Amino acid sequence: MIMNVVRSRVAFAFLMMIAAGGCSSPPIHSLSRGGTTIVIDASQSRVRLFNRDGRANALTLTADSDRPLPQERQSQADFPRRGGVYTWLAPQSQWIDPVTGHPRRWPPELAMDAGPTQVLAVDSRHLKLLGPPLASNVRQQVEWALHDDGSLQLAVCLLPAGEPAKPWSPWVITGVRSDTVVAVRAGSVHFKDSAYEVIWHRAVTERDGWLLVNLRDIAIKGKVFLNSQPIIAAWRDGQWLVRVGQESSAVRHADDAPVELYFDPANDYFELEFVGPYRPVTSDGANQWIEQWHIVPTATPELRAIDRFVTR
Repeated sequence: MIMNVVRSRVAFAFLMMIAAGGCSSPPIHSLSRGGTTIVIDASQSRVRLFNRDGRANALTLTADSDRPLPQERQSQADFPRRGGVYTWLAPQSQWIDPVTGHPRRWPPELAMDAGPTQVLAVDSRHLKLLGPPLASNVRQQVEWALHDDGSLQLAVCLLPAGEPAKPWSPWVITGVRSDTVVAVRAGSVHFKDSAYEVIWHRAVTERDGWLLVNLRDIAIKGKVFLNSQPIIAAWRDGQWLVRVGQESSAVRHADDAPVELYFDPANDYFELEFVGPYRPVTSDGANQWIEQWHIVPTATPELRAIDRFVTR
């Protein structure tokens, strides 16, 4: 109950800051339609609030969410995990250090992780942002549009900023804590570390084509890759946040899969990820990933409440 009050106050504070004009040429944008509100911080390229009918925030924000932005070169240990929803480029093995020009698997380039972004279009239900040029000669264009029924469409388009040397995939991530119940569709699963398979199976229950993941049962850092229908559902505070990605048989990079789950239990931080097709980055915007978001209220993490999003 206390956490629900805190989350409601955080959401209220966001909306009050916007209403009061707390930011000049505001980096924080609020969109509303069909009972749904989304708050996007363009200064950090983060979705910070997504709720419906005044309910609790369906997104998780961590204690790092209001920390100052990191410097460009930081270690893995002190890189902030802010939560919300954010977009990167995949595969991680192709990341480039913007200072040295050499490969760098971690941390992510600051411009990719946190912008800032340029507003291309905005109204009460639609926002389009363009990220800065990255060391890979790619820019991220991210667009949110609320529908009349309160659902949301997110489109990420990769565009050239120079001559990208390699294809890339859009990568959309939701950060959550262990108080979240996670459901993904069953499919083939693989692991970079085969020993992690035992940990995975201890934490997962299969039911009616769904894999229910108990994050509290995962005690070791690791990652799981699933070739499955692109649906990720996260239940907390009496509601499911359901992300439904576009169906695509297009190839991913060998390092990736359509659905990926990253576990960092020592920091109580977990990432729910979609990785789009691995394609050349061209000016026609063909390298694009589209997903739909839905909020489904239900007192318990009942799978029947979200079965309608499954393609049979």
